[in-house]
Amino acid sequence: MKRIRKHSKTLKDRFWENVDKNGPIMPHVDTRCWIWTGANTQGYGVIRAEGPSRSMIRAHRLSYEIHCDSIPDKRQVCHKCDNPPCVNPEHLFIGTHADNAKDKVNKGRSRKGQSTSAWVVRGNQHHTRRIPGIQKGELNNNAKLTSEQVISIRQRYSHGSIYQRELAEEFGVTQTLIGRIVRRVCWKHLP
Repeated sequence: MKRIRKHSKTLKDRFWENVDKNGPIMPHVDTRCWIWTGANTQGYGVIRAEGPSRSMIRAHRLSYEIHCDSIPDKRQVCHKCDNPPCVNPEHLFIGTHADNAKDKVNKGRSRKGQSTSAWVVRGNQHHTRRIPGIQKGELNNNAKLTSEQVISIRQRYSHGSIYQRELAEEFGVTQTLIGRIVRRVCWKHLP
């Protein structure tokens, strides 16, 4: 006969065993993150539920339910701090998928928004690594050209006096990049 292991501790007790209240203070919040130190999936903390289903629950959702209220149907628990392992209820808010997407744009974490880099704690080992935002133009570490050079390339190419291949050789980049610049696939924020 197979024996089912039963937790002697409550879900709430197991939750608190996996919380470190000494996390970083992130942009957009004034208090420390509470970092989930237990298991995680894609950076978000998870904990096994009680009962026969024994399904996995996201730790930040459980934190919201413990400290705030139940989560309405079709709603997400979003992070003000943009730190997935954070379970601090002061950093959590209820919203729709659209609210979460708008928050992402407003904080510059999408291609539509202005971006800044942030320090983000990921995973259960408290490793801090730099997660760069999507920087525009020469602020992007991968940029090979300056804004002035891009404007010059567009102006010179629009006059029809020079080929993309020649511009690529002159600026030390590929012809593909020059083509993307003149078609405004990249460096869209410049005239």
